[in-house]
Amino acid sequence: MIAASILLAAALSPDLRAAMDAAVPGERLPVVVLMDEFPDQEALLNEVRPMSRARRRQHVVSTMTALAARSQRRVRALLAEEADVVDDVRVLWGVNGVALRATRAAIERLAALPEVRGVLHDRAPAHADGGVEAGGANPEATVTSDVIAHGAKQVWDGPGYTGVGVLVAVIDTGFDRTHPDLADHVWSNPLEIAGNALDDDGNGLVDDSWGWDFCANGQPVVGTHGTQVAGQVAGDGTNGTVTGMAPDATLMSLGIDCDTPSRAWQASDYALAHGADVITQSYSWWWTDRPDYGAFRRQTDVELAAGVLHANSAGNNGGDLLNYPLPYNISTPANCPAPWIHPDQTIVGGLSSILAVGDIHRGTDVIASSSSRGPSAWEDIRVYTEPVYPYPMPLEYQDYPYQNGAQPGLIKPDLSAYGSGTTSTCPGASYCNFSGTSSATPHVSGAVALMLQANPEAAPAELARALMTTATDRGAPGKDNVYGAGFLEAFAAVLQVESGVVYVGHAFDDTALGNGDLGLDPGEQVVLSVTAESRTDAPIEGLQAILSTTTPGITIHDRLAYFPTLPARGVAPTLAPHFSLTIDPSACSAVAVFDLEFRYGAAVRRSSFSVRVGDELPLTGLDWDMETAAGWTADPGTATRGTFTREDPVGVAVTGGFSNPENDTTPDPGVACWVTGSGGGNPNGNDVDAGATYLHSPTFGAPFIQTLSLRYDRWYYDDSSSSDAFKAEISNDGGSTWTLLEQRVSPTGGWGSFSVDLMTLLPPSASMRLRFTATDGGTDNVVEAAVDEVHLAGTWVDCQSYTPPAVPRPNPVGNTVRVDKDAAGHVVLAWTAPPVDAGHGAATLYRIARATTPQGPWTEAGSAASTRWVDVDALLSAVPHHYRVAAENAGGTE
Repeated sequence: MIAASILLAAALSPDLRAAMDAAVPGERLPVVVLMDEFPDQEALLNEVRPMSRARRRQHVVSTMTALAARSQRRVRALLAEEADVVDDVRVLWGVNGVALRATRAAIERLAALPEVRGVLHDRAPAHADGGVEAGGANPEATVTSDVIAHGAKQVWDGPGYTGVGVLVAVIDTGFDRTHPDLADHVWSNPLEIAGNALDDDGNGLVDDSWGWDFCANGQPVVGTHGTQVAGQVAGDGTNGTVTGMAPDATLMSLGIDCDTPSRAWQASDYALAHGADVITQSYSWWWTDRPDYGAFRRQTDVELAAGVLHANSAGNNGGDLLNYPLPYNISTPANCPAPWIHPDQTIVGGLSSILAVGDIHRGTDVIASSSSRGPSAWEDIRVYTEPVYPYPMPLEYQDYPYQNGAQPGLIKPDLSAYGSGTTSTCPGASYCNFSGTSSATPHVSGAVALMLQANPEAAPAELARALMTTATDRGAPGKDNVYGAGFLEAFAAVLQVESGVVYVGHAFDDTALGNGDLGLDPGEQVVLSVTAESRTDAPIEGLQAILSTTTPGITIHDRLAYFPTLPARGVAPTLAPHFSLTIDPSACSAVAVFDLEFRYGAAVRRSSFSVRVGDELPLTGLDWDMETAAGWTADPGTATRGTFTREDPVGVAVTGGFSNPENDTTPDPGVACWVTGSGGGNPNGNDVDAGATYLHSPTFGAPFIQTLSLRYDRWYYDDSSSSDAFKAEISNDGGSTWTLLEQRVSPTGGWGSFSVDLMTLLPPSASMRLRFTATDGGTDNVVEAAVDEVHLAGTWVDCQSYTPPAVPRPNPVGNTVRVDKDAAGHVVLAWTAPPVDAGHGAATLYRIARATTPQGPWTEAGSAASTRWVDVDALLSAVPHHYRVAAENAGGTE
C-alpha cells in the first residue's frame, strides 16, 4: 500500500493533487493522462527519412494512432467502466495521452495504472503573444511595407510562387472566413459534407468542413487575433491591402482560445491527420503557467517526424526577466529545438518541428523590448531552477543544459521578423495594426508556404536551414539569443530550396517476366523507368535517383538509377537498366507507394508516386429495375400472409393515400417492383400478418472490391406504432450473418430512397447479399412494403497473376565480380551473366550479400535484375567490404 501511494503521488502533478483535495464530491476535473510509452525520436526519423512528405505524414499518423490504441487499451477500458463520472474524453495520439474530465476517485484509478507516465492538470492558460493596436480600414490597394521588406513581393514577381497548393494550419482563435482577403483561401475538408449535421469522415467531429474550434467544440469561432494571424499568412488584398506573405496559400482554422494545453495538442493532431503542410501558432504557455515541457516536446517530435514545420511565437516577456527568468523566458512550445541545428549551437541535442520567432519593431527596425529572449534550457528543472516544479523533465529531453549559466543551453529564438507596428486583416472586412511575436510568426509561416510551393518535398530541416542561413544577421554576430539567426529574408530562402528537379512520370516494362500489359500484377518482375524535369535554366549533370517503398509485397532490386544530362527546362528518363522490382503473388490490389530521392551536386530533392497492383475495373450487372426476377427470391418467413411478389403493384386506398403503391419507380415502360400483398381493395385483407417476410437479392460482389455504394427505392406503410418494422440488411458471407442498413418503424409517406457507402459498414467480398424484411408484430395491423430500383456501384481490382516458367537453375556467376565507385562514392559492382547451357537456364535475378571479412558472416545487402548493382547504403571507406553475388531464377539459386 505504501509503494502504491508513492507511485500514485509521482503520477499526479502537485497542482492536480491540490485541485483534487479542494474538489467537492462528484466534481469533475480536467486532466490529461500521459502514457509512458513513446517512440524513440531518432529511430522514427530514420524510418521516415527516405519517404516523401505526404508519405511520412501518413506513416507517422498511422504509427502514432496505432501506438495510442495499443498502449491506452487499459485506460480506455477503465474510462468505459467509469462512464458515469467521466466526460469530454479526447484521445491525443501526438503526445500519447487522453484528455478528459473525471472525479477524484476515477483520476486516482487512472494514475495507479503502471503504463501511465503521469496525470497533469489540464488548466495551464494559453496566451496570445500579441494584440490589436489602434487602426481601421485601409482602402488603398497596396502591399504592406513589412511584406515587401521580407522579400515576399520579390518571390511573387520573380519565380512566381504565391503559396498555391500549400495548406497552413492556423492554431489560434478562429479567423473571419468572410473577410474578402481571406474568403478564397479557406480550406474545405474533402471528406465532410458541409451543413448536413453528420460526421461524414468519421473523425468524431460533426461538420468540421473548414476546421474546428477545440474550445467551443464546433465550427471555428471568429476571433480578432486569429484573423490577424491568417491575414499575415495569406491576406490577398481583395479588399484593398495585401497583408499576406503567401496570398494564394490555403488556411485551416483550428481554435484553441481557452485554457488547456490538450486543446493545442488536439489541434496539432487534427492538422497532421488532415494534411497540413505548415503550422502557425501565435499562442504559447509561459513560465508562470508551470507547463509540462516534456509533453510539449513530445508533440513537436511527432510534428517533425510527420514532416511538418511549426512556426511559433517566442513570447512577449523579454522585458520581465524577474517573473519570466532565463532560461525560461522563451515560452513553450517555442523553446523546443529547431529541425536543423545551427553551427553556432555548440551543444547538439535532439530536434523538433519548431521555429521560434522573435519580434522586430517595424518602426525602429530593432528587436522589440518585449520580445522573449534565450537561451532556453532542457535539463532537470528541479535541480537547477525550481525544486518543487510540478513536472519532472524526462531524461531523453535533458539534452540542452544551461546549469545556471555554466552551459550555453539552446539558442533561441531561431530567427526574427517584423511584429510590432505591422498591419493585418481584422474581422468585418477591415484592417488593423498588429503587434508582438504573434505578428512576427505568421510572416515566417507565410514564407514557408512560398518555399513549399517552390519545393513541395522540402523537409523541415531543409526549410529551417534555408531560413536561418539566408536571414540577415542582426545583433551579436551569428545566431544569438535576441534576434536568433537574424531578419527573415523570404526571397533568398525560396531560392535556396527551389527544386531544380521534379518527378513528372514513370513507365513499367513487364515484357520479360510478366504478362506484358505494362502494369503491375502479382508474381511479375518489372523494370521501372522514371522521367524527371529540370526547372533550371542550365543543364543538370550527374543526376541520380534512389527508389524506395514501404509497401508490403513490393521488393525493389536495382534501387539506384542514373540520368543523362538533363536539358535546361527539359525532361529525360532514367538510363538502362533503370529500376527493377518484384511483385509478391499475394499483393493483388495493394497500392504501391514509391518514394524518390533525387541527388545532384549537393542538392537532395524528394518526390513520390503511387500505382495499384492490378487493374481497377467497374462492377457490372448490379442495376436491378425489377422488371425481371434477375435472381431475386422471396421467402415467406414466419408471416402467415403478405409475402413479397414481383408484379405491377395495385394501390389500396387508405385515409390520406395508399397502403401500398399504385406504381413502381422505374421510368416507363417499366411497371414491376417487389411488393407485399397487393390489390384486393381491403387494406387489411392481403398485407403482412403475424410475422416477418423476406426478399433476398442474388449473390453479388467480386474479390478486391475498392469502392461499393448502394441505392434503392422503398415503400413502407404501417398504421400503428406497435413492433411492426421495415428493415434492410447486407451480408458479406452469403447470408450467414447480416449487418443492418436501415430500419423503419414509421411510414415512409410514399416511395422514398436510401443510399449508403457500404465500405464504411463491413468488408466487401465476392459473396454479398441484400435482404429486405417486412414484419408484422402480431396484432392485426396494416403492414405493407415494396422495393424497386436497387443499384450497386463500385470498383474492384482484377489481377492477371503471372507465374514464372519452370527453368533449370542458372550457372554460378563465377569469378567475374568487379568493383568500382560512382561520382557520389557509392560502391558499384558489375559481373558477367552466367552462361546458359543444356542444364542451366538464364539468371533473372542476382542476390548480393555483404561482409566485413572474406569468411563472413554474410548479410543480404540487396538484389539486382541486371548485371550491375549499386550499394546505396555503404560508401567506400576504411572499413573493408566483401561482396558475394549469387544468380537466381525460378529454378532456384546458384
